[in-house]
Amino acid sequence: MRLFVAIELSPEVRRAVQKVQRALGAFDRAVRWTGAEQMHLTLKFLGEVGEGDVPRVTAALERATAGSERLRLTTAPAGCFPPRGRVRIVWVGLEGGAALLAGQAAVEAALADEGFAKEERPYAPHLTIGRVREGQGREGRGRAAGGRGGEGADGLRERVQATAVPAVEQAAGAFVLMQSELQPGGAQHTRLATFALGA
Repeated sequence: MRLFVAIELSPEVRRAVQKVQRALGAFDRAVRWTGAEQMHLTLKFLGEVGEGDVPRVTAALERATAGSERLRLTTAPAGCFPPRGRVRIVWVGLEGGAALLAGQAAVEAALADEGFAKEERPYAPHLTIGRVREGQGREGRGRAAGGRGGEGADGLRERVQATAVPAVEQAAGAFVLMQSELQPGGAQHTRLATFALGA
């Protein structure tokens, strides 16, 4: 089972992200945009987990969320990964202050106690809103890279950074354990368990 821990998004946040995607519509042929139903704030990606190990995951998340406070999240400016060179990911920031960072750290630590590898990179809360298609992300390839009816990825980073993200807030009172199943049309996410913050 391919698992991750996340915060589900409000309809208002999803609509704000879709506005950003539409504003970047000139890159539709170069970027595969994330569908609204697939958007979430990832706290921890676990990857492949044996079905017999799921109870350990849920126990860890119960411990982590018991000491975590409810959150208030706010959309933030958009950007690209990696920060330089060929663009691979387009994202929208999501801020939650110290409470979000503390909650994510609690999840990371509780799962590490159960033997799951700890992420070495600092946590950067963001929503992945698009992935550059294979062969489209090289700088300097020109408009022809996108084929007819659209641009390639040239200028994508600059356009993303110049695109305003609507300011939207949402409350978050739970973390969710999700299963991701890879399908020809994209990943399908299924909620396996919900963990109330502060419970």
